[in-house]
Amino acid sequence: MSSKAISMIIIVVIVAAIVIAAIAGYIFMTSTGKPKPSSPTTSKTTLPATTSSSPPPAQTTTTTTETAGTMTQTGPAELNLKEIRKFEDMLNIAKAMTYRFEDSNGSYVNIGYEVLGTEEVDGTACWKIRITTESSDGEPESYTIWVSQQDYLTLQLELSDGTIVKGPMIAGLWPALLASIMWPFQWVWSAPRALWQQYYHGGLVYLGTEVVTYGETTLTVYKYKWVPPPSAPREIEFIEVWIAELPNGYGIVTKFHVQNVDGSWGEYRLISIKLA
Repeated sequence: MSSKAISMIIIVVIVAAIVIAAIAGYIFMTSTGKPKPSSPTTSKTTLPATTSSSPPPAQTTTTTTETAGTMTQTGPAELNLKEIRKFEDMLNIAKAMTYRFEDSNGSYVNIGYEVLGTEEVDGTACWKIRITTESSDGEPESYTIWVSQQDYLTLQLELSDGTIVKGPMIAGLWPALLASIMWPFQWVWSAPRALWQQYYHGGLVYLGTEVVTYGETTLTVYKYKWVPPPSAPREIEFIEVWIAELPNGYGIVTKFHVQNVDGSWGEYRLISIKLA
């Protein structure tokens, strides 16, 4: 097998690992502790590297701007925020973005993209995009990809060592990369709505709004808490979802917290995000 083919296999494995890490983040396996107190006034703490018996503090600065407590047994009204469905939606938010998510076990994933411009590859207009990835399970990776503006096929790939790769073996690479970039922006309202619909409805409580600073970016966050009805299986005590507003009316899920009746819990949360 050629060195180029080996490099491609490595990249595909890395992408798959990132997607698996994202999915595992809200499956929440093994952490135990107590729920975090809701609606803090002002806090700034550092996230620990390992899971402890108490809830991990968020590496954010939060300022409560509004509180509310309405429970509904009917379908909740949707937030007026858009979910990202295609790459052009990402470009409406920022031409470059880097974000970091971490789960309650201390595992993390950093994902970034930067649109360097447009170039032609073999006569086809392409976006030239630099992708950076890093996770707790792997080394940092960086590569540049040329994506056709017509059909989203990958026409060219430049590895971190300068190797240029073309051909059918990379044509379908972009959808996997895009999925790993877009997943937190696709649950903006589907997450709380799916909880309400899938688990015998239950009560969806609006907890209020906070202004939260994630690294260099300050966002308005809408907080919801879903409580299952008595008729549902009671392994889950409640699920809390935080949804933040991004530029141009888009949104991102910044926290997904599962609290079980036996005291165990799991959480996947945004630590930092930078838009450019």
